[in-house]
Amino acid sequence: MTLILNSPSNSTARLKSVIKSADPNVDQTIVNELCRLTEEYDLKWTTNSKGENAIYIMSSLSVAKGLSSEDYLKNWANKTDLATSTKERSLGTLAGKACKLEGQLLIDFKARYAQQNKVSLGKIKALWVGDFLHAYSYLTQGSSQAAQDFQTLGSLAIETSVKKEIEESTHTIEPTLQLKLMELAGHSNINLKFEVPVYDTFNPGSHRRFDFVEQLPKVTKIYELKSRTISEENVKVTILDKHYIELALQHYKSKPIELVFTSPVGISWEAKSYIQEINDNASTMFPGAKVKVSFIDTQAISERLVNNYLTNSCIESHFWFKSKLIKEGFNCVVGGRTIEKLNNSIVEAYRTGRLIKSAKTDNVIQLPILKSAKAA
Repeated sequence: MTLILNSPSNSTARLKSVIKSADPNVDQTIVNELCRLTEEYDLKWTTNSKGENAIYIMSSLSVAKGLSSEDYLKNWANKTDLATSTKERSLGTLAGKACKLEGQLLIDFKARYAQQNKVSLGKIKALWVGDFLHAYSYLTQGSSQAAQDFQTLGSLAIETSVKKEIEESTHTIEPTLQLKLMELAGHSNINLKFEVPVYDTFNPGSHRRFDFVEQLPKVTKIYELKSRTISEENVKVTILDKHYIELALQHYKSKPIELVFTSPVGISWEAKSYIQEINDNASTMFPGAKVKVSFIDTQAISERLVNNYLTNSCIESHFWFKSKLIKEGFNCVVGGRTIEKLNNSIVEAYRTGRLIKSAKTDNVIQLPILKSAKAA
């Protein structure tokens, strides 16, 4: 194994490098999210004997999730059948590879682990470890609050493929996000048009569909909705391969175009940097046209739609709207802060006398106190 000198042995850059060496085609969203979790929760890892993969101690991940150190051993170790292919695995198994280390394999692992992390594993006789994909899959599995914190805002999926096959059991898919945004838009007077078809002049005989479009007096905004973290690849494919900006310029002639990427789980710094490059070179790439590329959190769009409804509706209807947002699956696009603001407006209406509480109903809810995984 070759040591990287003058560089932290467990740095994010090195973690990305060893994951890339293990699987050059890995979904970059998984890499970015695992690196974030590793740094934020101080998760320790080391490489395999060839230095080509990131290996985690599964019991330490159990503790990081706020569970017993034996959670993985009791609930997952016996379900890890390394002879079973990814596509044959059931929902009760995890992605990636895992194994129980004993004997010389354990001795070698302990040495690598101690060298990289400056921590001794002591006198243990056996140890369950998993590769980067198995670790990611385990971290994002479960419905406990700690697991949900690891899953982040968009409830990231359990990864069931070494590359991009992701179970939809806990992951909010794009059609669901779009349907909820459509429903919110329907209650507002903001004019968003969804699933807008345009003729694809780059592929005669076919067409593209913009996720949704907003035509404003001075600009037409084309929204590209993603359920996962916006990656540099997402931006490149949309602009260079799908030609969304050129198609929008052709369809909405003589009007500035803004291509807006949106996701409930944010954007990678690589994607941000690439968007800036596009904006810096827009006049060269799209001669004679006014073009801009940007990003906005999906929750910000939802909040705008919610606020528009509240501004243009009677205070009595806010009860119904609050109940709808809480009970009908809008948590994928509406954050807790929006619900809290709505609840506070109802409380204020009672205080000022705009509303009088009925003796038979209590329309004000007590919001839970949210805790981070660290605080928990």
